[in-house]
Amino acid sequence: MPISNLKKETLNKAKEALSNINQTLTEIENIRKKQFESGVKFDPSAHFEELHKVHTKISDLTSMFYKLVPMKETDYWAVRPITNKHTLQQLQEKLDTLTNIEYSSRILLGALYKQMVVHPCDYVLDNI
Repeated sequence: MPISNLKKETLNKAKEALSNINQTLTEIENIRKKQFESGVKFDPSAHFEELHKVHTKISDLTSMFYKLVPMKETDYWAVRPITNKHTLQQLQEKLDTLTNIEYSSRILLGALYKQMVVHPCDYVLDNI
């Protein structure tokens, strides 16, 4: 994805999608915890409808995330749903980095635009 295509609104929507995925992963943990606390061996068929609904939601949210923020690793392979907290954390860190790059590029473009009026270093320092 070219840096010029980074938009604050798009990155915020992607952050919201990751937040929703996090909530959905917590729902799955709660379903499994509920089954475990009942003292019965975990039986996915007992909660099939509920688990199917939650996994479908994760797939949809994952799809939406990668549509908003395409990544190189998804170019040639099918997108795998984000089903664990470790992957989610890595994607959140990438998204934070992209947000910082978007912000920095806007400041640098502003410095370039105002270079005849204000020294670019002064412009950058004033806008940090």
